[in-house]
Amino acid sequence: MHTTDPQGEVFPVVNERGEVIGRTTRREAHSDPAIIHPCIGIFIFNTRGEVLLQKRSATKDLGPNCWTLSVGGHIRYEGDPRETAIREAEEEVGITIPPKQLQFMGETLTRDAVESEYWYIYRYDMQEEVPLTAHPDEVAELRFVPLDELRVMINDPTVQWSEDPKVLIQRYILQ
Repeated sequence: MHTTDPQGEVFPVVNERGEVIGRTTRREAHSDPAIIHPCIGIFIFNTRGEVLLQKRSATKDLGPNCWTLSVGGHIRYEGDPRETAIREAEEEVGITIPPKQLQFMGETLTRDAVESEYWYIYRYDMQEEVPLTAHPDEVAELRFVPLDELRVMINDPTVQWSEDPKVLIQRYILQ
């Protein structure tokens, strides 16, 4: 499969407490659930209280054409979660988040048959409506949805979701 994700990109390896214990490549991290690698997720809300959802591009190495969080991304080796979140928001959806407006929500470890990820979860409440720009290698579609619609979507078997983000949405937004 053709992917636009650089398979040689270096990620930190962390333990179950999020402490860095080594490093690995994207290819290795995405093929061995024993390797825990850190990533960020952001829930972006507009001024109407709707949450932004992202449909991943067809060229992503995991979860292509699946719905996911507003913004998600991997923390680079020797990277910082908050800085990664701000960078990923600019890369994926074209918005600049002021660091003080990025609210930390928590940390969560998720595991599935393919990979294990240590998530740093953030929330950003937009102060005004701004245009979003989907990066074509990352994002196929962006959509703001009311939480009632999100509850329906998350339980609709015809809607394709990335597995970990579905768990995160249920844990942090639809609790």
